[in-house]
Amino acid sequence: MQNYSRMRLGDSGSWTILSSVENQIKEKIEASGTLLKQLDISINFGIKTGYNDAFIIDEVKRIELISADSRSAELIRPILRGRDIRRYDFSFQNLYVIFAYFGSHMVIPERYPAIYQHLKLHENKLKERGQCRYTSSGRSNDSAGYPGQHHWLELDNNPRKENLDEFSKQKIVWARLMRISKTEHLNFPRFALIEENFVVQDSLCFITGKHLPLLCALLNSDMAIYYYFTQIASLDEGGLQMRQQYIEQFPIPDLDNEITNRIIKLLGSPLGPNDPEVRSQINQLVFELYHLNETEIRYIQSHNRNRFNAIMRR
Repeated sequence: MQNYSRMRLGDSGSWTILSSVENQIKEKIEASGTLLKQLDISINFGIKTGYNDAFIIDEVKRIELISADSRSAELIRPILRGRDIRRYDFSFQNLYVIFAYFGSHMVIPERYPAIYQHLKLHENKLKERGQCRYTSSGRSNDSAGYPGQHHWLELDNNPRKENLDEFSKQKIVWARLMRISKTEHLNFPRFALIEENFVVQDSLCFITGKHLPLLCALLNSDMAIYYYFTQIASLDEGGLQMRQQYIEQFPIPDLDNEITNRIIKLLGSPLGPNDPEVRSQINQLVFELYHLNETEIRYIQSHNRNRFNAIMRR
């Protein structure tokens, strides 16, 4: 697997030499883990509309479109934004996206007339998003496709129809820019396990594949917080650039053993994984997965506390 540097990012963003205990932690993590991206998973970005006023609708508009034409429901999906994602959980704000996938412009005018009329109200703005191929009839001149371009009736980063299932699966979701609240720092990190059918905006990344509950626990752990603080440069006001290229490098230990079975059991606790005692137990088990001793665990916890305190003092 890819090695960490013998240096790490300091709290100010400058590089500092690792101490002996940091080297010990680093070596144990490397010895026990496989990179997240090497697992049987897929990591993707969320939906980019190019013009939210047209494609993002509220509950009232959703009901209106479906009442006008019941087939409208086929293209309307619930959507989550970065601000809706919490630690292990999310807050759905009754917002929806018109999921106009690549090539859907060829069927929208006739099959989804209510949606077509709604989008046509925004036609000028939608055409201003970039190069689009269209005719006065609203159809593309190139029915076979147009690499790098989108039709004005379609989403900006419109997924192909054959890839829609990826957006419909259960997924782990997180914000690419994750801020740490001064008054609610215990809500960091915010990786949430999202049920099927939800779509997410492009400010979010998501993981689909195997071992999702376990991966969510690992990515929300104190061990992961230490990784984020030492491997990802922080921005002003406690923001971290939690981009895919950083998260996919997170080392994942063996996920099929007695310890991980105990973590799964704790995730199903009636108290929930955010309960302080349950959270503490999960953290201890994660430390065990990485074979860390008490000295190393204390160092990680102290390092995390110091970073949180520095953020809260800003």
